[in-house]
Amino acid sequence: TVFDIAAHIQGRLGGESNRMKLQKLAYYVQAWSLVWRNRPAFKERIEAWKDGPVVADLWQSQKNRGSEDIQSANPLIDEDIAHVDRVLVAYGHMSAEQLRDLSHSEQPWVVARGTTPPGERCDAEITVDSMVKFYGHRWVEAERDNAAAAAPPAFRGSVTELLAHLNLS
Repeated sequence: TVFDIAAHIQGRLGGESNRMKLQKLAYYVQAWSLVWRNRPAFKERIEAWKDGPVVADLWQSQKNRGSEDIQSANPLIDEDIAHVDRVLVAYGHMSAEQLRDLSHSEQPWVVARGTTPPGERCDAEITVDSMVKFYGHRWVEAERDNAAAAAPPAFRGSVTELLAHLNLS
């Protein structure tokens, strides 16, 4: 569940996570699970709130408690731990505000909010399909860039040598 994932994130980040940061990290765990593992990390709905993606069930469970610790969480299995930790390597160093700003620049949140003005309340769902499409495309681009960077150059030598090689000099 999102509560299990949130508890793991809190355990890893300790005092470095607040409610907003936890929400954004849960969102990225879900998005990348859909792309990397072809399955959702949790079943709870994600909404396009004014401060970025929010799992309303997680928010509701925490809003009236003095402690931000997650209650009723079960330990994750090793595969889920590895996935969440992979996301934390990429996003865990960012502040809640940086994560909010990043999510605001990405299509799933933008599309879900539609014409809702900035700062206005919105509970539209960020769909699984929109996350798969957006983050899947980003992953394909990253893989292509990595492959290109790792590929040997097509020609080694100076421009003069290249022209001679092509019989253009």
